Amino acid sequence: ENDVIEDCSDPFGVTIDPPNPYTVQINGEDIIPGATVSLPEGRTNNVSYTGEPKLSRVDTGIFKHVGNNYEYVSREAVEPTEADYRVFAETHFSTQAERDLYLEITIYNFENTNLDQYFFDSVTGEDIIDQATGETVQSRYYNFLTAFDDTFDGSIPYLEAGTYTMLFYEYYLEVTQRTIWDSVREFLIPTAYAQCVQCIPARFYTITFTITETPLEPTGASSILFLPGIMGSRLYEESDACDDEGIIEQERWFSTNECDQLRLKTDFTGQPLHSLYTTPATSSVIDNIFSISPLYGDFLDRLAEEKENEVIADYRVIPYDWRLTLNDILKTRMVNGKIVFDSLSTYQQSYLYTSLQQLVPTSDSGKVTIVAHSNGGLVAKSLLLEMRANNDPLLDKIDNLILVAVPQTGTTDAVVGMLQGTEITGGIVIDEVVSRDILNTAPFGHHLLPSAGYFSGPGSTVETPVLQFLPGGVSGIWRSEYGEGITNLDNLHRFLSKDSNRYNPERDDLSQPEVIDNFLLDYYKVIHAGQASFVPPPTMKVSQVAGTGISTPATLTYFTDKECINRSIFSFFTCTEYRDKLGYSVRMAPEGDGTVVVPSALAMQDSDRVERFWVDLLNYNNNAFSPRVHRNILEVPDIQNFILNTAEGATTRTYTYLNEEEIQLETAERLVFQLHSPLDMWVTTNNGEVSSTTIEVPGAVYRRVGEVQYIEVPGTEAEVELHMVGQATGSFTLEAEQWRGNVLEEKVDYVAIPTSTSTVVTADITNDITQTLLKLDLEGDGKVEGEMTQDEVFIATVISYKDLILAVNSLNLSRVRKQALLTLIKSAEYYSTKVPLRKSHLILEEVLLKTSEELVRLYVKKRYVTVSEAEVILEIIKVLKNKQ
Repeated sequence: ENDVIEDCSDPFGVTIDPPNPYTVQINGEDIIPGATVSLPEGRTNNVSYTGEPKLSRVDTGIFKHVGNNYEYVSREAVEPTEADYRVFAETHFSTQAERDLYLEITIYNFENTNLDQYFFDSVTGEDIIDQATGETVQSRYYNFLTAFDDTFDGSIPYLEAGTYTMLFYEYYLEVTQRTIWDSVREFLIPTAYAQCVQCIPARFYTITFTITETPLEPTGASSILFLPGIMGSRLYEESDACDDEGIIEQERWFSTNECDQLRLKTDFTGQPLHSLYTTPATSSVIDNIFSISPLYGDFLDRLAEEKENEVIADYRVIPYDWRLTLNDILKTRMVNGKIVFDSLSTYQQSYLYTSLQQLVPTSDSGKVTIVAHSNGGLVAKSLLLEMRANNDPLLDKIDNLILVAVPQTGTTDAVVGMLQGTEITGGIVIDEVVSRDILNTAPFGHHLLPSAGYFSGPGSTVETPVLQFLPGGVSGIWRSEYGEGITNLDNLHRFLSKDSNRYNPERDDLSQPEVIDNFLLDYYKVIHAGQASFVPPPTMKVSQVAGTGISTPATLTYFTDKECINRSIFSFFTCTEYRDKLGYSVRMAPEGDGTVVVPSALAMQDSDRVERFWVDLLNYNNNAFSPRVHRNILEVPDIQNFILNTAEGATTRTYTYLNEEEIQLETAERLVFQLHSPLDMWVTTNNGEVSSTTIEVPGAVYRRVGEVQYIEVPGTEAEVELHMVGQATGSFTLEAEQWRGNVLEEKVDYVAIPTSTSTVVTADITNDITQTLLKLDLEGDGKVEGEMTQDEVFIATVISYKDLILAVNSLNLSRVRKQALLTLIKSAEYYSTKVPLRKSHLILEEVLLKTSEELVRLYVKKRYVTVSEAEVILEIIKVLKNKQ
C-alpha cells in the first residue's frame, strides 16, 4: 500500500485488450467515450451503463477531474442528518418547546428503536397527549417524519458540470492473493468479495465524458422583480413608543398617527434615529390606503394572476426602507425574517440582490425584468451601477429595466415640500408641518431634488425656473442675490442651504422657507452625478414611462404680500394700514403626473437600447372611475399590459392611453385659485365639489403647500362658485388665474382682505374673472355686508343710518360742525321711516342726504376732515340713497 502510482497518465491500469465491453448512458442515452453531453440544467443524477462482464462480476466508480487529480464521487443516496431535521423543525413547529421535544425523539431514534417512553405513560400505559394540538405525541411525531420525508431530497447526488471518468473493475470470485494495487482500488471502489490466492488478472476499463450546461434560447416570459416608490413599503419597529402595551411590533408606516410618523425621522446625515425594518412579505408593499385609495393593489393582483396563469414563472416584490440613502438600501438584508440595515453587508448580501438571484433559475427566459416606480427606479439604477463596477455576471441576466414615473433628474415638488411642506393625501395622512419636518433631513427627499440634468441635461425641456423671485420689499432681497429665478444647480443648492444666510423658521411656521443642512445637499449632488452616468449594458433594454396631463409643480414663486394690521373703524373689511410679508405660490405645468415632470421621467435619450413612452393621464382620468396620478400610476391597465408584454418579448403592442410619441396636450382652459390666509377654501361646480377631502370634478386638483391652498378646475366647468370660511382673525390674499395651456391669460389679486373666525366669502366665477366680486359675510349668518373688487374697494351692501351716525361721531370735528351734519342725517333717517306712509317723505329723505353730501365736501374743502374720512361717509350715503 506504500507503492506510488508511477504512471499518472494511466492511474487505473486500463486494459487495452480485449476492447471495452461497456457503454455509459446519461439520462437513458448512450454516449461515445470522450463525448461532451450538454444538459439543460448542466447536471444529472441519471448515469448508468450497459454491457456484460467478461469475467464473473464488475464494480464501477465515478471520478471527477479536478485539476490534475481525480476525486471519487459517491453514488449513494443522501441520508438526512440531524441538522436537516433541525432546519425543517424551525418552520414545522410554532414554538421552541415543540421543536425541542420532537427533535429529542428524532435524535434518540437514531440509536434506539423503542420510543415507548415518549409515547406512553409509564404508569397507566395510556397515550401521552400533545397539549399544543390535542393529538397523541406518537401521532404527531410520525406526522412530522412524514412531512420531513415529503420535503427532503434523498436522491442520488447530482453530477454537476465537469469532466468525469467511470471506472469498470472486472474480476473472478476465486480465493487468491491480492496485490497492493488491488487494495488501492478496493479503497477507492469498495467491493464485496473473498480474498483469493491465485486469480485471473483483473481487467480495468474507463470511459471519460464531459457534462456542460445547454445554453437555452428564451422560451417564455421573463420573471419580474418590482421595486416600489417612496412610502410604498410598510415599516415596523419593536418599541414601546407611541403605545402603552410595552415593547411590541408597531407599524410606523403606513400610519396616520403623528407619533408613528415622527419615528420615521433621520438625523442631518440621513441616518435613522430609530431602528425600523420591513419584511419580505408581499403585504409589506402597500396595496391600498384606507382600503379605498389604490396604491399598488391592482398591479400586485395582476402579477399574482399572471403567475397563476403561467404567463410568467414567478415574480418578487421588494419592500425596502425608503428613508435610507441609496447606498444604504443596498445594505439591507434578511435577518431572522426581517429586512434590516446592516452597515457591514455588501450589495450581494442585500435582499434585493439575493431575490434577483433566486428569480433567474426558474424564469422561463432565464432572465429577469426589473419594474421600478418613482424612487424605486433610483434604487434599481444604483444596484446596476454597483454590479457594473464589480463586473457582476448577474448583470447579463437582466433583460429589461422598466422605469415608471422615475424622477431621474429630480422634481420641483421636492423643493416645494422641503421648503414649505406639502400635505400627503389631503392632509388626512400627513400634514404639511410633519412632512416638512421629515423631508428636511431624510435622504429620500434629497433623491428627488432637481439635479444638474434637470436644468441642462440632454433633451431637457424644463423651461420654467425652479424658484422665482418677484420684485418687492421682502422678495426683492432674494431677487437681487439670485436674479429673477433659479435656473442652475449651484444657486439652488445655495438657496436651500445654510449658505443662504436665511434664518431657520420655527417648526410650525409655514410662512417662511426651511433651511436645509449642507451634509445631505452634498450627498444628493454626488448621488445624482452617479445616476447620470448610468448606461444600460448591451444585454439590457430600458423603457421609460412618463405620466402627462396632470398639473405638476414647476415653479415655486416668492413675492411680497401684504397683511392688514389696522382696519377702518367704519368698516371691518376696509383696511387702513398694511405691512409687507413674504408670500409664495406654485406654478403648475400640465406636462407631468402631479409629482414628476415629463423631462425628468424621460431623461435618458432614445437609442437602440432606450425607449420612451407617454401615458395620457388627462384623458384616462376623464374616463375612469378613480383618478390616477404619480403615486398610483401603476394602476393604469395600459401600463400593466405594457410591463407584461415587455417581459414576454411581445413585438406588437397596442394601447389606448400609452404612446410612443409625445402626447400633445390640448390648450384647454383652467381656473386656478391660490389662497394665502387663515381660511378654508373649496369650489363647487355643476359636477360636484373640490376640497381638501373631496374631489368630485374630473380633472380638478386640490393641494396644500405650507399655508397656501391651491385649487384648479377645468375652464369648461359650469356654475363655478368659490367658497372660503374663516378659521382665525387676520387677513387673506387670493390669486385667481385663468390659463390656456401654459399661457396665463388673466390674473386677479385680492390682497390683505380682513377676515375673522366667522367670516364667509363666496364668489360666482364668470368667463371673465376680472369681473369677479367677492361677497363678504362677516358674521356667517347669510347676510352679505358687502362686495370686494380686485382693486380692494369694499362696496357695502348692508348699511344703515346707524353706520352713518357712527362714522360722523368718529370724526374730529368741532361740536357745532358735527351737530350740523348729524341734524341733517337724523332728519333723513326720520323721513326714511315714514316713506311707507307718504311718498313725499322719500323726496325729503333724498334732499337731506344730498345736502349732507354737500356739507361733507365743504368740510373736505375747508380741511375739517381728510379725504379718506370723507370717502367712507360719502360711500355710506351713496348706499343709503341707492336703497331708496
